[in-house]
Amino acid sequence: MTLKGKTAIIAGASRGIGKAIAKRFFKEGADVIAIARNTNVLIHHEIRSYENLNKLITWPCDVSQEEEVKKAFDFIDNRLNRKVDILVNAAGIAEPYAPIFESEFSEWKKVFETNVFGTFLMMKYAILQMRENKSGKIINFSGGGDGLEGFSAYSASKVAIVRLTETVAKEVKPFGIDVNVIAPGPLKTRLFYEMFFSKAFLQSKKTPPATGDMQKSVELALFLASDKSNGLSGKFLSANWDNWEKIPENLNLIMSDPNVFTLRRVKGEI
Repeated sequence: MTLKGKTAIIAGASRGIGKAIAKRFFKEGADVIAIARNTNVLIHHEIRSYENLNKLITWPCDVSQEEEVKKAFDFIDNRLNRKVDILVNAAGIAEPYAPIFESEFSEWKKVFETNVFGTFLMMKYAILQMRENKSGKIINFSGGGDGLEGFSAYSASKVAIVRLTETVAKEVKPFGIDVNVIAPGPLKTRLFYEMFFSKAFLQSKKTPPATGDMQKSVELALFLASDKSNGLSGKFLSANWDNWEKIPENLNLIMSDPNVFTLRRVKGEI
């Protein structure tokens, strides 16, 4: 079991990629705290058939609300008497389809509160625990593809998470904490259908993006949560396109080159 003895908290665990990762981490031996706004659709009932060698706990939490995030981490520390080893930030939303000149500020704000501020809050309180152990793994998620016309808030929020990841990785390096971000590509999740099969999007006559394999993102998340990725930090990894299996044997080269697995402007010839 790759994650035996580890405590993982997974935001957005009620559906999509967060749910898939929570189930996989549990099977790999981690004690999993699965959080989401709606605990009625959390995953506990689907995992009862697995061997009960570890624990799965569901906890209601809106990651955009600091007090709720703080309570979740206080529960882990004070009630479970544990410190978080692994954080996965998979909670995310998108605004209704609209060009920016027709977008509502309240919808833009809501997207950033969940996607960016929620990622910030979860990282802040996880790091406060991880730094006591001088170790930890944080896995964030960028978006599903290039800039998505009609979803400017979602697209902007996901790029912000990449830069946030790169910055925080530098700040927590002295504590032995690795922070990375996964580009999953478009996946057939509930969010995908909410975005690309809404009435407004269908009326736009636009074509939904092609979707990828969710299992690739799950396997990459498992790698980043495990000891196999020790020392890899501040990197932006594509689940579909990057040959991340070869990272351990090339770690020194990867970490010494600021242009590898990072978000950079590429200048071509004019």
